Amino acid sequence: MLEAIGLTKEYEVGLNVLEVLKGIDLSVKKGEVLGIVGPSGAGKSTLLHLLGGLDDPTRGKVLLEGTDIAELNDKKRAQLRNIYFGFVFQFYHLLSEFTAVENVMLPALITNRESRSRIKEKAQVLLKRCGLLERLYHRPSELSGGEQQRVAIARALINRPQILFCDEPTGNLDTETGSSIKNLLWQLNKEYNTTLLIVTHAQEIVKDATRIIHLKDGKMLN
Repeated sequence: MLEAIGLTKEYEVGLNVLEVLKGIDLSVKKGEVLGIVGPSGAGKSTLLHLLGGLDDPTRGKVLLEGTDIAELNDKKRAQLRNIYFGFVFQFYHLLSEFTAVENVMLPALITNRESRSRIKEKAQVLLKRCGLLERLYHRPSELSGGEQQRVAIARALINRPQILFCDEPTGNLDTETGSSIKNLLWQLNKEYNTTLLIVTHAQEIVKDATRIIHLKDGKMLN
């Protein structure tokens, strides 16, 4: 469903060119859990940003069901990210002035395809599924790190994305909380058949993935 062909990303640093990704070829299959692991600086987050349409490659293509993401205009790309993709990052990026349920509702309110009452109902169901039934109306400052990450996961799922991109989703959490987040992601993958693409430096998090890809110095090792 998602394919990278000859994916290369370069940045100009002064008079030099820094090649972060060096010709990545990768296919992502529907419903799988794909782990991308490697040390800091290997190019993991850059690869995720390119696959998710958050950035453009210097060379190569990212195809979603045959469509080159880079050829879409800004409006269509934003629609694609909001409807087909979901994103979970190490830092939760919740809006501090909004409650948990309001944060989860936001992507669906932007697409405006359903009534506000229906969107709120869906947000409540997702938060309940994420173990936050008693935290619906708490603001981020009133939630623990693990609870905030669960809100972020529910928010990423509100539009039922085909692919959920997770960039170090447990990197800001203690070991026990990180394990519970990992288990939640796996449960959601089975329940909704959502494809998971998880970038992490901690191989323990993705040891049960369908596939694990290792990155080093911008290249795939397997």
